[in-house]
Amino acid sequence: MSDKYFFSQTLIDSWHDDEKVKMGGDALEINTPKGKREYSLEPACRVLGVSGGGEDPHGVVGMVLTEEELAQKGADLYLDSCIFGETPYDVEPGYMAVMIAGAGAPSPKAEEAAAKKADETGESSEDDLLADYLKKTLS
Repeated sequence: MSDKYFFSQTLIDSWHDDEKVKMGGDALEINTPKGKREYSLEPACRVLGVSGGGEDPHGVVGMVLTEEELAQKGADLYLDSCIFGETPYDVEPGYMAVMIAGAGAPSPKAEEAAAKKADETGESSEDDLLADYLKKTLS
């Protein structure tokens, strides 16, 4: 199971408006059929492409980068734009989310056993189930 997710600000706003999530400080709580899941959040963005098209000289299109990572790379972020050197990029603002241990998160042994069972039986993994649930019920 992946330990990091990207939730766009637009998606979180939609979930919040529908009262499907609770957000406070740097934490997000999502109700799932298996119970509540809590995530710690760090401001981030998904790099969508070079503004106006063109080549990607920095190789960042498609990446999710935290605001801290952007600052370390010398990039300037403003709303839905980011500038790396002389190259402007379109970005989707949001958050890098990491599940908080003990907040509905399965133990590493449980994850391993579930993944093995899913491989053997062809069942969906916990990660797939969460992704499907989020797609179907929260958007």
